[in-house]
Amino acid sequence: MAKFDESCGWNYAVHRHLGEILAYYFVKVDLYDRTRIKMKLEKMLSDHNLGSVRVFEIFGNYDLIIRAWIYPSIEQKFREWLQEALPYRLIHIFQSTDSDVRWYPKADKRAVELITQETIQRAQDLSLDLDRLESLALVTRKTPGNGKNLVRFFVAVYFEGAGQQLFLEDGASYSREVENKIREVATIRDYTIDRGFGFCQMLIKGEAEDYFSIADVPSWISTHYKSLRARTETFLVHRRGHLVGGEKIGLSTFRAIGGKDIFANSIVPQMYDNDRVTPYSPDKIEWVKRHLTKVRGVAQDTLELSDKDRALLESCMISYLEGDPSIATKALFGVFSDMEAFLRRTYKELLFSKLRLDRDRLLLAARVDSKNLKYLSLGDVLRLLHEGAKELNHNDFGPPKGFEQIVELRNKVMHGDFSVEDFTPDTARLIVVLRNTLGRIATALGTEYTGD
Repeated sequence: MAKFDESCGWNYAVHRHLGEILAYYFVKVDLYDRTRIKMKLEKMLSDHNLGSVRVFEIFGNYDLIIRAWIYPSIEQKFREWLQEALPYRLIHIFQSTDSDVRWYPKADKRAVELITQETIQRAQDLSLDLDRLESLALVTRKTPGNGKNLVRFFVAVYFEGAGQQLFLEDGASYSREVENKIREVATIRDYTIDRGFGFCQMLIKGEAEDYFSIADVPSWISTHYKSLRARTETFLVHRRGHLVGGEKIGLSTFRAIGGKDIFANSIVPQMYDNDRVTPYSPDKIEWVKRHLTKVRGVAQDTLELSDKDRALLESCMISYLEGDPSIATKALFGVFSDMEAFLRRTYKELLFSKLRLDRDRLLLAARVDSKNLKYLSLGDVLRLLHEGAKELNHNDFGPPKGFEQIVELRNKVMHGDFSVEDFTPDTARLIVVLRNTLGRIATALGTEYTGD
């Protein structure tokens, strides 16, 4: 059986899902005594139940780079604990906002949504279900260097002329360009690229088989981004391994989460906002948690939530917490209007041109009046798709079983008879499945369905 050992770690998506932040601490200590520092840091990590922290010894103006996945509420304490343990003379911090490039595959999105504290602890403490978690890329595993003396390095990049554009939607293009350059340097492996703020705006970490190849990356950055006045600083790790630390997620994170439902917190983080003037009532919070737990339950095998699905869930849950049905009504109105407009625009081409179904027979089976085809409702078009799927004996383009619940919810929203309790976990599932179906229809017709 596979073991969760020193070669294992958690995909960054798992850390983000838990609400952790990624920070790098560049530390200069008063007096560098390796044995004492190692002992002190090990004690600090143990005393405060910190996990997913690794400490690297480096050449240059700083003595250590400490990489930490840490819960936001204890980040300030983390610096205080470092000061007590070392103490340090100088510390600079880089906090990642975007983990653009990783050496391992992207995690299965649905699996990330469903991960729990129990899943994590069983895997890292007992090595249970590890093969499945690795297959979903939730757990990562580094391959050994095959006897090669790899040189670990960090390159900090600051774009003096970039301003805020580095953090806008196209900011990831900088990372992609740098990644393409790194790929050209065939001797660099296991690299990561993060954008963020603080000590620098971009931080590259990697391992090189050839020491002299490292310089290719910062040299290219300085030249390629000359117009942005890019400055780089390179740090070399002077030992093969790290000084202290490991990749297991620590109890400090789970204690900081403080009993929050991880999935619910990822959908509605406002629910646990302690700074609200009037906190949400415990009964309402429990209702939202139960509702989202059921959504997660029906998602277990077949459901993948897109960003738009998550946004809809958030709107409906906030609507309930605030006691304001208009928030959910507005969100659902947009969803149904978009579905209706898309299907009105495409159903004829799909059913009668592409699938070559008999128009009159299908209209009769779906109980649709041929005189009112210009203003078909969502229910009309879904019945047409349903009857078409029955006739063809396959459901690639048909609505999900139970689609009538979507129609009923749509009618309540459109006619002002909606309450948030009508948005049940099952209707949430049906909406997500139907959105996926409309996406397949769009692909088949060579068009787009935005799902807004």
